[in-house]
Amino acid sequence: MLFVQNFFVLLNSTHILRETPEKFEEFVNMALSMYNSTLEEQIFLQDNGVSFSYTDTLDSQSRKDLVNSIIQWREDHPRLSLF
Repeated sequence: MLFVQNFFVLLNSTHILRETPEKFEEFVNMALSMYNSTLEEQIFLQDNGVSFSYTDTLDSQSRKDLVNSIIQWREDHPRLSLF
């Protein structure tokens, strides 16, 4: 996943974070939160027929746009109940 690669590149390039444990922990928590949000978006998209392999190639904004488009589509085109 691109996010994970970018996180470790950024983490390795930030010497000041290693010198201040509080900032390091804050940074790690922020990154994990972002990672979890990305996974939630991908799971939502997969539930709506979009593959992980495709969403893994999208940048964050494109993925959010796709999520919002699906949400809007569902609101505008509610599924008919069979009962």
